[in-house]
Amino acid sequence: MSGAVIEQVMPDVGPGRAIIGVQLEPAPAGTGARVRAVSPGGPAAEAGIRAGDVIVAVNGTELKEDEPSRQVVRILRDVEPDTKVTVRVLRDGKTRELTVTTRPGPGPLAMVRRLPDVTFGPFPDMEGWMIHGPLTDMELATLTPHLGSYFGSDKGVLVLRAPADGALRLEDGDVILAIDGRAPTSGSHATRILASYQPGEKLTLRILRQHKTLELEATVPEHGGHGKFFRRGGVFHERIEPPPGPVVIMGHEEL
Repeated sequence: MSGAVIEQVMPDVGPGRAIIGVQLEPAPAGTGARVRAVSPGGPAAEAGIRAGDVIVAVNGTELKEDEPSRQVVRILRDVEPDTKVTVRVLRDGKTRELTVTTRPGPGPLAMVRRLPDVTFGPFPDMEGWMIHGPLTDMELATLTPHLGSYFGSDKGVLVLRAPADGALRLEDGDVILAIDGRAPTSGSHATRILASYQPGEKLTLRILRQHKTLELEATVPEHGGHGKFFRRGGVFHERIEPPPGPVVIMGHEEL
């Protein structure tokens, strides 16, 4: 993704909120919100919205603010599930008016300000924590059956992005099976386990790497930072202070 800022658009919090199923990033020259990806089978896909389209208006409101993706979110906050909304997109130099029927989302939604350059392909059905701090944008995703088919395991937590400084000795694409014998059931569970350690403590990670099980001995780094909760396709603009602990992690539940 080459450092692009991705904002995944769904309305804010609470079960049953409307979703449209797109990922957005700022369009060149401030022309609107560019569609980075469309959730397969989602409302936007069914309406004919494509990756590469630039959303310039929603329900007649033009996107003229500095952060058009957030403006889309604010517009959608007032929309109920199963409601039709008009989305004006710019495609190949021409504007098109498309009608999107929203659908209910299953839970709290949030924002990921940055996503990594991963090569695993587009993953639907993800939500979780991204906490910034000493481990620098480490990102975890709960293994769903869909994700598990890529990595050869139906249990564990997938490392979408490992810490750049090598903390915890993890690599992109590792699957965390256990932390000192405790099996994380979700990304958020892994977050809580790691947060229970003090800086400088030793721990053992049992992981799956390229379909081989390994035991890693690691030292917990200094903690600190802040985080945001997110669900794929959604944004929730709230800074959240993490519990005491070393992690810079996002954990995921199945969407």
